[in-house]
Amino acid sequence: MEEHNVYMICLGMEDITVEYEKNRNLELIVKLLKKYGIYVYLSFIVDPLKIISREAGKEFYENLMTRFYQLAPEMVCGNFLMPFRGTKIWDKYYAFVNPEDYKHYNSKTAFLIRNQIVREKMHFFMFWYQWLYYTSDFYNDNVRKFAVHDTLHLRFLELYEEFRPEYERLWDVRP
Repeated sequence: MEEHNVYMICLGMEDITVEYEKNRNLELIVKLLKKYGIYVYLSFIVDPLKIISREAGKEFYENLMTRFYQLAPEMVCGNFLMPFRGTKIWDKYYAFVNPEDYKHYNSKTAFLIRNQIVREKMHFFMFWYQWLYYTSDFYNDNVRKFAVHDTLHLRFLELYEEFRPEYERLWDVRP
């Protein structure tokens, strides 16, 4: 890969609450990629039905952050679960999906949650934990090996400005 100028690989960690066979050697894979100067883009999925309570959400994101610090990816990207017809998980979720939901099949909307305030809080917290990792001393001291004014940095600053009003509005709202 290095010989062919591959500079980044996207690894799907999927749902942190599930032990997937494909993720058994994730640490070794990341170590090898970093050894050859290839950046790691770590993608994860949030099943909003698993984090519906504050305790479950807190535990989920604490485990996710632990994984970020263990693997030290240069980029992280969260997506909400989007069950599709014909996939193994469709039977488990099809009762929660109606035709109106298809307009929200964008991976950034927790459409499985019907309560608008809870859905917006989930949207915010998915961003927030990525922001916490991205702005952490650990990330800036151990991971960031590229220019400060890169597009990732600029995009996260944009997202922060986008989410700040949502955060201020939602923080004390109790559904």
